[in-house]
Amino acid sequence: MDKCWQDHARQMSMIRNIFLFLDRTYVFQISMLSSIWDMGLELFKSYIIRDQNVQSRTIDGILLLIEKERNGEMIDRCLIQRLLSMLSDLQIYQVSFENKFLEETNRFYAAEGRKLVQKKEIPGCLYHIKNLLEEEVDRVRAYLSLNTQKLLIAIVEKQLLGEHLSAVLQKVCEQAEAGEVESRRRSSLQSREHMCDLIPGPGNHHLSQRQMFNSLSH
Repeated sequence: MDKCWQDHARQMSMIRNIFLFLDRTYVFQISMLSSIWDMGLELFKSYIIRDQNVQSRTIDGILLLIEKERNGEMIDRCLIQRLLSMLSDLQIYQVSFENKFLEETNRFYAAEGRKLVQKKEIPGCLYHIKNLLEEEVDRVRAYLSLNTQKLLIAIVEKQLLGEHLSAVLQKVCEQAEAGEVESRRRSSLQSREHMCDLIPGPGNHHLSQRQMFNSLSH
């Protein structure tokens, strides 16, 4: 599809240059006529991209590449940028691509959110979410439409934070309680050790002071 579009754009540019005077005078004066470039776009859209098989394979291919990148694989970003620019030029970016892209984004980050909450500690989880948000903003800058950014970030935040807020808060409370218990345990151990040091042990006793402390600690 990329080669087909590039060939079409190059050929239409040549035709437009040949008939440049006609395009800027006669066509410009008659509002009902489209420019040569616009006519070329309409023909490409009618005879190629509106074919459901062609359009589905193109969109699915773009979505597959984006998912691979989200999973850490290297992809050809320039290829995606050219194809999405094509959809924008044909004025079908939102209808044919954006809606499906946002649906796939919602599905991908719903699964990612569940994995994050289950596996990572809260500081690591929040740091990972921050990185994922930055990666999505970078995708917008690299090849997505700027108009997609607001909807995209809203979905990512919802699936990584909003849908799991109660679980995150519960983990925060559990980790805080665990930290408090550990702090109390260490304080208690230090007090026992200090007490053992103060108790004079008889020389013939079968437990030393250190052994007494160790037995109290377990």
